[in-house]
Amino acid sequence: MCLKVDRININDLNKPRKLTILVNFVYSIAFNFAFVMFLPISFVSFAYIFEFSMLVSFSVVSLLFALTSMFVLIFSNYCQTISDKLTSTVLISEEDLNTIYTLYF
Repeated sequence: MCLKVDRININDLNKPRKLTILVNFVYSIAFNFAFVMFLPISFVSFAYIFEFSMLVSFSVVSLLFALTSMFVLIFSNYCQTISDKLTSTVLISEEDLNTIYTLYF
């Protein structure tokens, strides 16, 4: 069985707004861009259209961002990453969310 997870606001227990979803999308792109520098050069040959050193520098900055987010996640009270703290959201299982909605709403 698969665990379904939803993202809710901490303050009002509602689903997040579109701006919050956009911030999480940008965060996921920034987090995943760090792994570009670990790809073999044959897979990123299109990157020579841009400047390869620029690609590596973006990748290193993204890796530092991911490591910072990991430390925030480790020392956070509710296991929140940087984007969760910025948007005041938390991940919750769908079963728990349904229980909250039946009890409080």
